[in-house]
Amino acid sequence: MTRSARHPQDYRAIVIIAVLVALTINGVLIGLSLWYGAQRPEVELTLVRVEDDTALCPGDILNYEFVLSLSKPASVNLYTSEGNLVQHGIFSHTRLQQFDFDAAVDLKIVRDWTLEPTYMDAIAGKEMQWLPGQYTQHTSATVIGGRNSPNSIDVPFSIRSDCST
Repeated sequence: MTRSARHPQDYRAIVIIAVLVALTINGVLIGLSLWYGAQRPEVELTLVRVEDDTALCPGDILNYEFVLSLSKPASVNLYTSEGNLVQHGIFSHTRLQQFDFDAAVDLKIVRDWTLEPTYMDAIAGKEMQWLPGQYTQHTSATVIGGRNSPNSIDVPFSIRSDCST
């Protein structure tokens, strides 16, 4: 039996070439993903100041300021809701504000939120009275069409037990 073709006995050169090709392809893919990620706008919320007392009764106002920072032109959704801080806390309905920015921005937002006597309970589907306890006003910002996770702030407040109804 004659052999017409001989196989190389040393495969080191082929293995080295295959590893170099794999490293090159992975490097290009990682570089492209980093470049693509740098093209997306980033949004950040920074709590600046909470004014006055945060122990409230219905009719009282929660005053605070925060900064919405955006790295590039984009549209941003700002969601705000209130909820209690107990286990499985119940949040009231979320309010939405939409912003369209044509440049990077650091926008100072001033909130003067009045605590109404009732809130809409999304689970019960009806208006409920606030009960004394610890709550938070949660605000989150997302870039519309972006894949970044939302950035958020929480402003704690409480409802006093000595409020007259």
